[in-house]
Amino acid sequence: MVCLDVQTRWNSTYLMLNSAEKYEKAFALLEEDDGKHFVAPRSIEWETARLFVRFLKSFYDATLKFSSSKNVTSNSYFIQLCIIQNTLNDGICSNNPILSSVSFDMKTKYDKYWEIVERINLLLYVAFVLDPRYKMKGLVFWLRRCNEADSAKFIEGSVDALLNRLWDQYNLFHAEDGLSNSDVGIQSSIPTFSNVEDEDLEDQDVKYLKVFSQHLEETDLECKSEAERYLSDRCEATTQDFNILLWWKVNAPKYPILAEVACDVLVIPISTVESEFAFSNGGHILDSFRSSLSPLTVEALICIQDWLKSCPNNIEELQKFMGMESYDEPGYS
Repeated sequence: MVCLDVQTRWNSTYLMLNSAEKYEKAFALLEEDDGKHFVAPRSIEWETARLFVRFLKSFYDATLKFSSSKNVTSNSYFIQLCIIQNTLNDGICSNNPILSSVSFDMKTKYDKYWEIVERINLLLYVAFVLDPRYKMKGLVFWLRRCNEADSAKFIEGSVDALLNRLWDQYNLFHAEDGLSNSDVGIQSSIPTFSNVEDEDLEDQDVKYLKVFSQHLEETDLECKSEAERYLSDRCEATTQDFNILLWWKVNAPKYPILAEVACDVLVIPISTVESEFAFSNGGHILDSFRSSLSPLTVEALICIQDWLKSCPNNIEELQKFMGMESYDEPGYS
């Protein structure tokens, strides 16, 4: 059903316009029946509304992904930031003057917090790199697509260094309990002739070449940390139902230490909206049936509710609480 815009509620403008455009004919019929009290939007206004619906949908989708509480959100931060930035840039270049003006104002606020990508917390980039569909290649690619080519190399080096430092630190914890991940690689990297298939007709030079080739492969694995091997491997194919936690669970034997890093980084929520909503009275006061209340009325309702909860039951103490000695006091009304 149609709904009104609420200044204190996220995405209410999008929801209002998205629901209203479906009732274009109904608004026209309402004007025919009651033209004295109602004037329906004109066709050019409907076109502007549809333009804003497409524009605001990117922000609506980003809000849903950021405020989700039942799935991982930290890995979706960077790609959603790119989507928002591109949406604002497209809006500024729009032929519609209203959309262009609104986009320019939004871009000004966006640049205040996110314009300098080097100042963004590096753990947010690490969370994106730990998404096996993107890795470091995806980070560099989208930085360049967002006109951040000058910062791409610096951020790539910083994120790579941080990821390796995280791996080293977690590896130290395992080393204290026994063999570290690198120690296991060293012990298993000593090739023997028993590992090579023995054939009587095979030339001895070929046997020695096979042993040496095996040694090179295992030495290469020995020299690379899990983080380096993870970044050098191919990116996973993109699927709609991709589950990043399930992927790390399945690949934990391949990257045991890096999987622990991923668990600690990916658990970080990108937004605190869900936890804040649990302590908010707005949803209890301003439901769908009372969405037309003015901000002043809503504020009064919330204040009165708090006062009633804090007031004592005794009428005399209530008078003291209100700063009055008696209801019969002159001037009381």
